[in-house]
Amino acid sequence: MSKSIIENLFDSVACQYAENSCSYFQYFGKRLVDQAKVSLGENVLDVATGKGAVLFPLADVVGCKGKVTGIDISGEMIKETSDLVKEKNLNKVNLQQMDAENLLFPENTFDFVFCGFALFFFPSLSKALSEFRKVLKPKGKFAFSIWKEKPSLSSFVRGEIENLKFSTNLTSYLYKKEELYSFLNKSGFNNIEIFEEAKEFYHETPDKWWNSLWTHGTKLMLENLSQKQLDIIHEKALKRANSLLSSKGVIETFDVYYGFGEK
Repeated sequence: MSKSIIENLFDSVACQYAENSCSYFQYFGKRLVDQAKVSLGENVLDVATGKGAVLFPLADVVGCKGKVTGIDISGEMIKETSDLVKEKNLNKVNLQQMDAENLLFPENTFDFVFCGFALFFFPSLSKALSEFRKVLKPKGKFAFSIWKEKPSLSSFVRGEIENLKFSTNLTSYLYKKEELYSFLNKSGFNNIEIFEEAKEFYHETPDKWWNSLWTHGTKLMLENLSQKQLDIIHEKALKRANSLLSSKGVIETFDVYYGFGEK
């Protein structure tokens, strides 16, 4: 998938990014930060910062003497998140539009580099990891989250699209634990650790779940379908969501990896 496609996708969803998504981005973002054990006063980088699911927990942890930099390939996403930063009066947070495979920071700058749910968007993961390691200080740490399995309802939608013989463009959106170890090891990271977590969330209604698909990366899979194909997927998806509806809402299971490596 080309970088221009990724940039255009997230430009198009920036204003409503992750809305109606039962706050799972915020949950997993905070969990990643908590497990990384960032200290007060540290200088950290958040790659593919989006609407700040990792960025804002980092700002809380580093304190007034720390510094948080967030980058994203989407200029519109940076604009939206900049507004949130201003609302929160976070002077220690700096946002820049930047390509993760070409970081414009000096070597040995950051104590941590974070990347939440974005490794599968990089055309060259090895290049991105090399850049992350370059800008880390000696003994600095890289921390990431990635899907172990695609969220259950989203996986159903993806499967139905693939049944239509339609490419979803995300050919490497999942990695096995062994592959993640290998990528980090070949990129020169040490003391590699990967943890797993499964968490259930509830969407308020089937319709709100369906609408949420258009506010993040899944939109890429849907927007190129014909209207007839989309109608078919929509009907099947809502039927599936209704089968999972309870008094709490529509249940969906999320399985993730959290990974850490040291320079």
